[in-house]
Amino acid sequence: MSSFEKTILKDDEGRTVKDILKKEFSLSKRLRAKLKNEESLVLVNGKQAQGWFPLSEGDVITVTFPEEHSSFLPQNIPFTIIYEDSDLLCIDKPAGLVCHPTKGHPLGTLSNGIQHYMEQSCQNFKIRFINRLDMDTSGLVLVSKNSHAQYAFTKASEQGKTIKKYIALVNGIIIEDEGIIDLPIGQDDPS
Repeated sequence: MSSFEKTILKDDEGRTVKDILKKEFSLSKRLRAKLKNEESLVLVNGKQAQGWFPLSEGDVITVTFPEEHSSFLPQNIPFTIIYEDSDLLCIDKPAGLVCHPTKGHPLGTLSNGIQHYMEQSCQNFKIRFINRLDMDTSGLVLVSKNSHAQYAFTKASEQGKTIKKYIALVNGIIIEDEGIIDLPIGQDDPS
């Protein structure tokens, strides 16, 4: 289980545990409710936080994220890890691989491969895709290992603080070195 601590400074004195969790750590309302309802996940000075009382300078808040897991069938599906820490997994997804199981692709997905990787590396987290790529698209896929990291990325994206870039391979003679295509993407004509 991952956890973090915060020591209350003079400027934070009088603020509640709830306020600190919401504003300082950007925890979602849902996660705050889960932390509040489960014993020993939020401690103040090493003791269970009884209610959301005001804090004093020097108090130490310790938050432990509830343990979660995914239950995909583990399969040894090769992929390259570009970056990993306790909150995030960045994978270079190869083309031809679906991110998560669907009716048409119940097995052989990136999720199955990540589940296998978790078992091999003695990790246990719920697979939360921050972004997904279509089956035939290769590129970087971000996986949050906890709801806090997922919420932080979602919030940053909503605030316009993230940038997505796509590079396409084309066939034919291209006159310009660069440009923008601003047209809808349609389905293949079935006829």
